[in-house]
Amino acid sequence: MLATLQTAAEVGAALGGVYLRPVYDTDIADRPWLVAEHADRAVPEFTWGRLSAVTFWRVVGEDDGQVWRHLERHEPGVILDGLYQGTRETLGRPVPLEDSPVTEGYAGIVNEDGAIETGYDLLDVSTVHAMPKEMTAANKTAEKKAAAKTTAKKATGKEAPAKKSRRRGAWSTRSSAPSVYGGDSASWWGSSSPRRAGRDRVRGMADLKRYRLTLTSAGAVVMQGWWPDLASAERKFTSWIGSYGAIAEAKIVLSERGGDNYEAMKQWPDDQA
Repeated sequence: MLATLQTAAEVGAALGGVYLRPVYDTDIADRPWLVAEHADRAVPEFTWGRLSAVTFWRVVGEDDGQVWRHLERHEPGVILDGLYQGTRETLGRPVPLEDSPVTEGYAGIVNEDGAIETGYDLLDVSTVHAMPKEMTAANKTAEKKAAAKTTAKKATGKEAPAKKSRRRGAWSTRSSAPSVYGGDSASWWGSSSPRRAGRDRVRGMADLKRYRLTLTSAGAVVMQGWWPDLASAERKFTSWIGSYGAIAEAKIVLSERGGDNYEAMKQWPDDQA
């Protein structure tokens, strides 16, 4: 275990991220163990800054310009396995798992959806990943203020005075730095009642999977992602077209949850009904 964690730390430092997942092979050991997966062989999906799904991929065969890749997608409760025949530049089309000696063993253990149930309701993969910083307007304003304070200190040798606000008849110092919600405390609560505003915020976050994106190739699901707001989902829809549109027979569908089902809102290419 210690050797695995040390290796993971070295890999993560070099690649900006690393994944730990359990594996098992009864021919080797009588219990599962952890392995480290490299970040450059993974396609992660994050929800509210936390890993919600990830697809690992590896090349399992090459012949005369053709490349076979094994995709292993981890979602809460399941692992989906697929084999794809393409080129060095494209993923290609899904083919039976039996087409490669590396993946033929999975054919007998996956269900009709190509999935293996883990028996664990949550995601079975963890990661230490360098998440990109979200540069909101509040972030930029705070950075400008911090830079101005630094410049003033260098010029005068004194700290810039802190802003003060009047609250309940007493003077109190309030930081100009934004909160984790992208603004100061007043703009976050937006109400004289923090408790009521907090309830409203929770209600707005209630359906974290309201909008879903699905990428398929020749009818087989390659990857999916979920977002709580339409603006984010539509940005990802456009992004996925640019990133995965070259996959053979690719289709990208944006859907909205309606009860227990999802209803398609739009799809790419739009000529595929």
